[in-house]
Amino acid sequence: MKNNGSSPLFAKAIIESGGPTARAVYHYDNPLHEVQFSELLEKLELSSTPRAEILSRLRSLPVSSIKAASEQIFESYNPSLRWPFQPCIDGPSEDSIIPMPPIEALLNNTYHHIPILTGYNTNEGSIFVPKTLDKVGSFLDFFHVLLPNLPMEDLSVIDSLYPNPEYNLDSPYSFNNDALGVGNQFRRLDKAYGDYAYISPVRQTAYFASGEHPYEQPLSNSSLPKPAPVYLYEYAVNSSVLNGAAHGSQYPFPAYATQVVDKSATTKEIAGLMHAYWTSFIISPTGNPNAIPGRYPTRTVWPEYKGGEGKRQKIIFGRGNDEIAGGKEKGVVVEIEEDRKDNIDKEACDFWWNRVGLWES
Repeated sequence: MKNNGSSPLFAKAIIESGGPTARAVYHYDNPLHEVQFSELLEKLELSSTPRAEILSRLRSLPVSSIKAASEQIFESYNPSLRWPFQPCIDGPSEDSIIPMPPIEALLNNTYHHIPILTGYNTNEGSIFVPKTLDKVGSFLDFFHVLLPNLPMEDLSVIDSLYPNPEYNLDSPYSFNNDALGVGNQFRRLDKAYGDYAYISPVRQTAYFASGEHPYEQPLSNSSLPKPAPVYLYEYAVNSSVLNGAAHGSQYPFPAYATQVVDKSATTKEIAGLMHAYWTSFIISPTGNPNAIPGRYPTRTVWPEYKGGEGKRQKIIFGRGNDEIAGGKEKGVVVEIEEDRKDNIDKEACDFWWNRVGLWES
């Protein structure tokens, strides 16, 4: 994201766990950061230390003390998912890592254009969100605490984007929650938080990097940077009855790890294909997941995501497979589908994309 005219640090990128606009990237002096740091100093008995001496005092402490204090602070904010010690905007300077809000770099087209392989899991929010919430009020309170800059009318929009299963059995988030020992808002929270924190940011990366955003032509003779290839995936293997295709549950597959290779012939094939696509992207000079034949020379061609041409295709791995979760369904190993094809997905993306600036300040 930091493009000061020099060559990029990376020739290509595999971007997971969201993207540049994922979750909150606040300025370094955001009030939440200040409060969390003050709490850390209090745990370490450094609250009265003059500001100019804080770093030297911290460096003099045992690592174990800092680790214990930071873990206590992290755990205290974990229920609300306002995690401390996150990346922050350090402002414009020679040595800054994130000199500006990432959304500004994307909107201004001042980022490096390199080949990207990126994707999301179907149930990105499931392992993070509170599991016992049972009322619409608690659903909205969760987002009000997490994103205090959202006005009340936006909370109402979230309420309608993700229909409440409490009174609407036709809601896609209605399920037998009692059998699983969770609240009736769980599936709804999983989807809404997953969209905000991971899925919409991944899609936003693909939107900008593929040339879909309508940049204005420069007044000078210079032309707009040419979009680099983008490849988008959705990982859908159900790894848990409750959590589904949860955040991070895809990692053993591109690594061709024993626990998924040995599970079944289907999970072995999914893992082999993901491994082939990932390694081809890494090895090929142009970042092409189809270029290196490897052990799967006849595999389905993973189409480039060309949002600028209206071709928003993604590859889906393992939809309907629940063998790791203890089921017997094999599902579909790979399939190609248009991303954001449903109106609800488009509306959710538009909602979250249009508000990124609220949590990059």
